[in-house]
Amino acid sequence: MFSRTMILAAVATFAALPMAASATSLYHSAPGEAGFTEHPDHLTSSKTRAQVQAEVLAAQKDGSLSRIARGLPLPAETQGMNKTRAQVIAEMLNEPAAERRAREALQIGG
Repeated sequence: MFSRTMILAAVATFAALPMAASATSLYHSAPGEAGFTEHPDHLTSSKTRAQVQAEVLAAQKDGSLSRIARGLPLPAETQGMNKTRAQVIAEMLNEPAAERRAREALQIGG
């Protein structure tokens, strides 16, 4: 009996979690033609208006705002060192035989 009660309590808890998560969003699902209701008082933000405006200006300057407006993906940010072609060729010529075999196996697929 105890285990059945615990299982029912767990199921009820997990069923209620999605509803609790949507309580802080602007839109809530609702029956009817629209399918949602809008609740601006539920939306909370940790940023000030000045911070948001500064982010929008920065996005305009770097071009990401126009890419987002057109539905284009943002370019990936490069991290790490950038090497010249000569540096990469020198590394490949000087790599040990075991590393070369491992790299070739990855490139060939076997």
